[in-house]
Amino acid sequence: MLPAGAGTSRRQEPVTQAPRVVGPHHGPDAARVLMALALALTALSYVNTLRFQFVYDDLPQILNNPRIHFWRHAPRLFGEHVWSQLAGRAGNYYRPLFELWLLLNYSLFGANPAWWHATTVAVHLAVTIMVYVLARRVTGDRLAAAIATVLFGLHPTHIETVAWISGVTEPLLAVFVIGSVLSYARWRDGGSHAQWWRAASVAAYALAMLCKETGIVVPIILLAYDRYVSRRGPQREPLVSLAARYAPYGATALAYLGVRHHVLRGLGYPEAKPWLDVALTLPSFLLFYVRELIWPVGLSVFRDVPLVHSPGLSNFVLPLVGVVAAVSALAWASRRWQVAAFASVWLAALMIPPIAGIYVFNADDLVHDRYLYLPSIGLAMVVALAIRKIKSEGRELLGAPAAPMAVTLALACALAAGTALQNTVWANDLILYAHAVKAAPKNVLAIDHLANELYKRGRVDMALQRYQEALRLKPGIWETHFAVGITLYEVGQFAAAQKELETAILLLPSNADQYYYLGLCHLQQGQYARAEQSFRMAIAIFGAKPGFHYALAISLEKQGKLEQARDELRAEWRINPNPQVKIALEALEKPATPPRP
Repeated sequence: MLPAGAGTSRRQEPVTQAPRVVGPHHGPDAARVLMALALALTALSYVNTLRFQFVYDDLPQILNNPRIHFWRHAPRLFGEHVWSQLAGRAGNYYRPLFELWLLLNYSLFGANPAWWHATTVAVHLAVTIMVYVLARRVTGDRLAAAIATVLFGLHPTHIETVAWISGVTEPLLAVFVIGSVLSYARWRDGGSHAQWWRAASVAAYALAMLCKETGIVVPIILLAYDRYVSRRGPQREPLVSLAARYAPYGATALAYLGVRHHVLRGLGYPEAKPWLDVALTLPSFLLFYVRELIWPVGLSVFRDVPLVHSPGLSNFVLPLVGVVAAVSALAWASRRWQVAAFASVWLAALMIPPIAGIYVFNADDLVHDRYLYLPSIGLAMVVALAIRKIKSEGRELLGAPAAPMAVTLALACALAAGTALQNTVWANDLILYAHAVKAAPKNVLAIDHLANELYKRGRVDMALQRYQEALRLKPGIWETHFAVGITLYEVGQFAAAQKELETAILLLPSNADQYYYLGLCHLQQGQYARAEQSFRMAIAIFGAKPGFHYALAISLEKQGKLEQARDELRAEWRINPNPQVKIALEALEKPATPPRP
């Protein structure tokens, strides 16, 4: 909790932004040097990603997602959730602007990952520049703003966001979040075009939420800007005045939530967890992120941060002490500097959605470095202020106080090295998941992903070993049983595959693909009536999936139900007009040759 009385004497000053604390007149030149260094080192740290492949969610979201392959599908993106292309998969995420970005990139670059990585790095560089503009306005100090920019642009926790194409949600979100705050600040400055800036701020707020749900917390940041940076008007502003100022943001948020509720048919599909477990997990969850910000080493796409069901010394008490110490440090900085209070609120507000994710997300998928992308801006500003205050005793380096510049340059080199050395694990899926299992050996999702990749590369025995390892750790995981079922089917063990798929269906009855593969197992074993039943279940869940009607037609033909088989082939043709379907349909429609006399 930030102290309410931090810096109260300074809030009486009739200024529209934080007072400038630039010392020597050489400061702006040093700021330009640091900005150039930040952008150059950031670009160099990520230039190797241009050789990386599509990995992780890039495959289902980009390569295997026809919704982003043709512009005629663009209107659909505003009426469907992100994973609607997958059969029967429930949707937690409504992000049409992110999907439009994917559509734009696919129309320009197709399946060439180099250009996709280039645009992702470009957006990160654009955000890095915007961080400088934001920090300069908030601190009133160009050198401090440049130091914050160096820390943000090069921080290794951004690897997941920048080296992974689908991680671009965070930089896209940052463009509109920062844009909304900067536009709001211009509106609060007043002037002849003030209302246009207000409209721009509200519009950017709406676009932020359409990129990612996290954008909804922007009004909290605007409140902090008014309290700690702008300081215009009386300290106790009438409630009516406050309501009028923030009403457009509230109305925009309500409209967004209404549309999102309609598209997702609810607020989402959380994996319900007891609230006590969520509360007990919170200290270790937050300490993980504190550690990642301070010591970003050993980064991985999956980590071992399990749910806490029973509090103990290592999983609750010590993490709680660490979190209290971190919050106390921010509170101390907030008492000394108004800007630190604003930056602390920025960090805290943007951590609210990841904290809510403890309740929503898979238990093996609670934490990710990408959730620190926007919050780290707040910490960068606090650390920059602290560095700026280091005394130099009159010495200069690059025309600025020597000690702050030396510390900044040392941090820039260390962060750049950490980023360049650690981003290589995102080069391809096999490297990514092998590293994830090494970093999080008890994480079932990491093991399953590695097994899937081994299977795709033809290493079936190794994949089955990994799946069995995952089942020993957590026997009741749907994804593992489903994956084992598909693997066994592909190697011809149809009875064993059938057993695994039936187990998967008991665990999660709403996925269409598992019924489809179960039907294929029945077909291979000559169980045509049971195959028909399974295929009909798949179609009932997700009837527009190519292949489903075709498989049902085969099971019907095997039973002599030729007219029904023709109907299913016609339905398949409407969804998937390919030559194989046409040939099968023509064969069924051809009249039978009369027997010779």
